[in-house]
Amino acid sequence: MKNIKGIVAPISYLRSSHDFGIGNIYDLKLLIDFCSLRQLQIIQLLPINDSGTLNLWPYSSISSYAINPVYIDLNGVKAKYQNLIDSKILKHIENLIKVAEAGEYHDLINYPLIRKNTLDLLMLFFQALEANLYQEIAKFRDQFPWVLDYALFLCISQKLGNSPWWEWPDLLKRHDVLTITNFYQNNKSEVDFYIFTQMLIFAQLEEVKIYANEHSVKLKGDIPILTSENSADIWANQSYFLLDYGAGAPPDMFSTGGQEWGNPPLDVNNPAAIDYFISRFEFAEKYLDYVRIDHVLGLFRLLIWNKSKGNIITEGFFYPQISSAYDTTIYRSDLESVGINPETYTQFEGLITDIKDLGADTCQRLIESGFAKYLYGQEKIAWIDDPKVATTSVRQNELALFTHNLNINEDIFKKRLKEKFFTENEMDQIINSRRRLLNMLGKYFNSEDRFFFTFYGKQTWQYLNFANKGAIDNLLERKRNESFLFWRQRGKSFLADLQKKTKLKLFAEDLGLVDPYMIEVLQELDIPGIDIIRWSKSFRLEDQRELAVLTTSSHDTSTFATWWHKEVDQELKLRFLKEFFSSDFKSDLDNEGIKKVIASFSQAKSRFIIIPFWEILHLWYSEPDIRINTPGVSDTNNWCKRMDHAIENLSLDLFAGF
Repeated sequence: MKNIKGIVAPISYLRSSHDFGIGNIYDLKLLIDFCSLRQLQIIQLLPINDSGTLNLWPYSSISSYAINPVYIDLNGVKAKYQNLIDSKILKHIENLIKVAEAGEYHDLINYPLIRKNTLDLLMLFFQALEANLYQEIAKFRDQFPWVLDYALFLCISQKLGNSPWWEWPDLLKRHDVLTITNFYQNNKSEVDFYIFTQMLIFAQLEEVKIYANEHSVKLKGDIPILTSENSADIWANQSYFLLDYGAGAPPDMFSTGGQEWGNPPLDVNNPAAIDYFISRFEFAEKYLDYVRIDHVLGLFRLLIWNKSKGNIITEGFFYPQISSAYDTTIYRSDLESVGINPETYTQFEGLITDIKDLGADTCQRLIESGFAKYLYGQEKIAWIDDPKVATTSVRQNELALFTHNLNINEDIFKKRLKEKFFTENEMDQIINSRRRLLNMLGKYFNSEDRFFFTFYGKQTWQYLNFANKGAIDNLLERKRNESFLFWRQRGKSFLADLQKKTKLKLFAEDLGLVDPYMIEVLQELDIPGIDIIRWSKSFRLEDQRELAVLTTSSHDTSTFATWWHKEVDQELKLRFLKEFFSSDFKSDLDNEGIKKVIASFSQAKSRFIIIPFWEILHLWYSEPDIRINTPGVSDTNNWCKRMDHAIENLSLDLFAGF
């Protein structure tokens, strides 16, 4: 079967001769031309939702529907409305656009400035057109009810110093209907302006989708399963979410402390919340053909924790765990039957560490670095307050430090150890010792009768003096099997229902450690996953999944070139070369060799091959080797990279496809 090929690129990354500092919607037409000439059939866009005033982080948006207005092509707005605008005002706007286009823009996007300039210009259009827009805005507002909440959210936030909605006055915070209605009536022009911006960008996106399809190109988008806490969606629909809880990803090979995203999870027991979630896809189908569901595992089961009590290691559990057909939480009676008193193990277990567990030298360095204090002379070290230790030189006001040392994210704790020059072996030893101290059980939604084992719960109880550890193992295995069956049925039902209610072709982001049943469900529903070649168990092309997108990297990783030249060891290089090229390929890979790797993807049985555009530009057009985003790092350069060439100037002679 012939592969379907394409590229992935953030709109912001694009550059043309007529933009001013950031890619825009009509730049996609140029990219469509680029792809069409090279028989590339898919353009995958990363999320384009409005991320607010401060940064361009698309997975932290203020609306799951609204598109970022910085992507509006202002020349397109001028062309659409020029006959309705006074000639003097139009000339003034044209001059400002020319000044913006002539600006000196470098390889990084100055997002706050570009957003301000774009909105200022759009406001000039709006003020010149407002008298003629009443019916058009009213029609758009009635067709897409979410847009009024989005516009109100932006307007209220601006008037209240950009504070988060939970800090607003009570009636506004609670989205009181009468209060909101009065606010709209008193600030109608300002609110309608933000509706106007969405009306513009939606029309441009619809136009681009038609253009793409006419050129045999499909547009693929990206929909995160979670919603940012400080967003119009959650403010307007608070009953749809579990606001006291945050979501994330569990500890795994990529993040030993897990990933604490913090977004409130959807209340899956609320039918209106499910309808809201599906409506996001129904709206996206108006300007997309395909969509990738980010963290699709979260539609089967999602890691959440009570934000007031700790982090994902100490309080995290998979949600949902209860349905009418299955109950996969652990009952008090289950625990008592294997000799566990739940109250004993829902608090920190080991409050001190024996010196002999870590070694005297390591403990001394922990003391000197401020991570611990000696107890009982120098027999033990204390990490947190132990109420049983009454005779100690550690003062109460100092013990708060140790509690914090156990509560903080493990990755952050390890980073602090590294700053104190602990070796990798020492850090692993300290981290493992620290894990033994964490609470073994958590209360499921504060229930007194239902519990869950924490992620290091098994590791904790193994160090405790239980006579019947085998019975605990059997209990955990039984609950695991029940959970897998429940999550499999739930996720399959949800995805199948979503397929019926949207015209979008669904793709899944299924990277990382996933439950085995999820891959089976994706296969049964014909939903392609994603395979990054460097993470494949086998590098042989014939071993790659058929129902998947095969690629070299993602926006959250280094490029293949960086991985190959700077990150991978010699042993893995040799295995890759031997397996991938099916021969004793001895030479190293330069850029020409990496081009050969990408060209060879066509021999894989993978249904789709989608390569990052920035990798193509590096390999074929000698642009810098860049990374779009570094997860978990608040870097102002994240999502702000731009291509060097203008799209329309990319020669077909240098790159004719792969």
